[in-house]
Amino acid sequence: MSYGEPAPSRPSKYPKLHRCGRFGGGHMVHHIPAIRSSSAQHRQGQLTAVEGNLIAIEFGVGDVHLFFNHEPRRLLEIIGIGGAARIPEGFGSILRNAGGFCFSVVPAEGNWIPCGAESARPIPFTVPQRQPIRTIESQVPIIAPALHVLHGAIEEWFPLSNKVSRLQLAFALAHDVLQVAHVEGETWMASISVDPAGPHPTDGTLVDQIYATLRCWYRHHPAAVSRKLADVIVHDVLHANHVLGELWSLRIASQSSADHEGHP
Repeated sequence: MSYGEPAPSRPSKYPKLHRCGRFGGGHMVHHIPAIRSSSAQHRQGQLTAVEGNLIAIEFGVGDVHLFFNHEPRRLLEIIGIGGAARIPEGFGSILRNAGGFCFSVVPAEGNWIPCGAESARPIPFTVPQRQPIRTIESQVPIIAPALHVLHGAIEEWFPLSNKVSRLQLAFALAHDVLQVAHVEGETWMASISVDPAGPHPTDGTLVDQIYATLRCWYRHHPAAVSRKLADVIVHDVLHANHVLGELWSLRIASQSSADHEGHP
């Protein structure tokens, strides 16, 4: 009996799995926890956003958790926005979809180490250009307090960088990325640009836009430094809180004219 030539294997409908050599922490899934987690009780959620290497899982109304993963494009293509995303109990670093695919994840507040296994999914955001100092000078009276705190954070993290470059970066963040506007007292508002067809804005979106701008200015610095500074700016410097749609509230203390010494 002749069996003839073997039929060619069917190509996978999903992107090829990347093997970066790291297990856990948002990278490769080890086979032992993958097998054991298959029969564990799961916390059921759904994928709501993928921005860069940051993914958002909603487990209930308003209960959104952020994680990092080194294959955001593959994860997005397999699960899809709105698709089932389950965290097995006792295996918090593993994410499973309804079809049994496993991904390693690490909470956004944890220690994320990029590996370059997959280029991050571009965020729907255009990095602002450097503005001439004369243009910045004309806008300073309007956004001085916001410019001051941002410049201070940048100077603290990049003390050896060029002063003009730091000022241009602070202006880009305040004027172009956050589009800050003073409301009253220490209350400010920000309006960030997001993909109108995409998911609702998250603090991950806000951090990613600031991070992208920092990386544009300081590519020679480690990406992890810029990522951490972006997180510090959002949560510790600006105390940002989501209000509605693209709007965010900020808390920026007013500064005396003496505090602005050194700014145009």
